[in-house]
Amino acid sequence: MRLPVRPSMAAHAILMVAPLAWLLGDGVQAATTQARLLATEAMDTLVANPFNLKERQAAIEKINQARALDQNESMVYVAAAQATLQEGYQIGSPDSSRAYAPGTVDQALALARKAVDLDPALPRARLTLARLFIIQDRLDEAAPILDRLRKEEPDAFRNWYYSATLSLRRGDPEQATVFLDKAARHARDPLERYTLNQGRLWIAYAEKNDVAAERLLKLGIALQPGNAYAYGMYADFLMGRHRYPEAAVQWEKTVSLKPFPHAVDRLAEAKRLASRPKDEAEIEALLLPQANIGRLKVEGPGVLPMMARIYGRSEVEERAVIANAFYALAWKSPAAKQALMQDVHTDNQNLRLQVQWALGRVSNDPDVVDVLLANMQTDGNPLFRDKAACALANDQIHLTEGQKIHLYGRLIQALRDPKPQVRDIAIKALKIHTGQDKGFRPNATLGQREERIRAWEQWLAEYRANQ
Repeated sequence: MRLPVRPSMAAHAILMVAPLAWLLGDGVQAATTQARLLATEAMDTLVANPFNLKERQAAIEKINQARALDQNESMVYVAAAQATLQEGYQIGSPDSSRAYAPGTVDQALALARKAVDLDPALPRARLTLARLFIIQDRLDEAAPILDRLRKEEPDAFRNWYYSATLSLRRGDPEQATVFLDKAARHARDPLERYTLNQGRLWIAYAEKNDVAAERLLKLGIALQPGNAYAYGMYADFLMGRHRYPEAAVQWEKTVSLKPFPHAVDRLAEAKRLASRPKDEAEIEALLLPQANIGRLKVEGPGVLPMMARIYGRSEVEERAVIANAFYALAWKSPAAKQALMQDVHTDNQNLRLQVQWALGRVSNDPDVVDVLLANMQTDGNPLFRDKAACALANDQIHLTEGQKIHLYGRLIQALRDPKPQVRDIAIKALKIHTGQDKGFRPNATLGQREERIRAWEQWLAEYRANQ
């Protein structure tokens, strides 16, 4: 059987996995040299033109021809593995299994194993197998293959490049940089220079170095000005930094080269976000990725409803930044309170803490104190309980005297909590508010604790009577 050459598809079509069952059929024995030559040419075409459907179909034709000449030629299966990956690619980093349609990577891996079984000495077969192990996060299986390949072929660019990829996946950008510097010495053509730049870009992302990332994205466009995906990557970067007008320009360039669905959708989104009322766009720029509190204070409390709307449509880490801005501004706002209350029980640690601390600085509504008291006493996470108590002790800045009495009464009730930690943080909060602890010790005997609690209750009755 042969892999059919498909008719031309629209440039924006999402790629699907094509069946490669033809590899299992009977072939015609022929000259191994010619078979390897054809398969190598096919592989080179695939690597050089990963998103060109016409070139891919031409490469598949050569793979079919090579297999007809020699069905036991290892390079046939190497090229078939590469074709399988490209047919199954959807979106994302090509070195991540999430970028491919289900089953794609497993099918490519089976072909790469076949290639290695047929010719264990073929470097390209082993490199393909190592790369597929990286895609599947089987890093310990990829490492020894790459170690040996670097020794056998120290001048081969991709041996160093995929070693860098492996190091970065292991969380070691420093070693990845060392390998990429080695790869740079052996980058001999425009494709390898572009690939090298991509490797440095992944390191910049891992190190959260936006300045370096933007420089490398622009360099990628300069290296391949006809590559729609180079523009799309830069556009995605700009979208993530809320630079929507600039992102729209880059998406326009992407779509003009290759109108694939993701680019078309993102262009529409960028245009919509860029055309929002200028004041809200400006406030978002002051909030994210890092809040400019000084500038926000100049804008005044009128920005709070806009901040709440931005909070509602933001990702988790961005919400934490905005919650911290609400805290720093300390202006009462029903909209801010409503936005924050939706995350008062989130399991995300950073967001939970920022929300608990911010709530009392934007509202003195009774349900704010009540939810923080509930978190202090009943949340399953001791850290969240502790930080809720901190918020009750330090951040209820808008309470009236009557609301303070309610808070003190609830904190006194918490002194009877069966959990020692809750008793401890409750008395600490009371001491911060009143300057006294009345001798209460959270680890004292039940009788001793009850005696001190009655003293607190007497104090509260007298305090209430004097208001």
